[in-house]
Amino acid sequence: MEKPDRQGKLVFDYANNVKGVNDRKQIASSKLINAAKIKIKKLFPLIGQQLERFFYKINGW
Repeated sequence: MEKPDRQGKLVFDYANNVKGVNDRKQIASSKLINAAKIKIKKLFPLIGQQLERFFYKINGW
């Protein structure tokens, strides 16, 4: 009767590992997205300002 218990434990461990990996992937992807947003703001501050002016002009009509 040892094998079924051991097999059940292996399946349980595997499920926990998959959940942990998915959590880590989600955290990593959100960090990447945030880093990209910051880089875009640093690299293209003028584009951001131009867009704001553009939208102010549209709203001013």
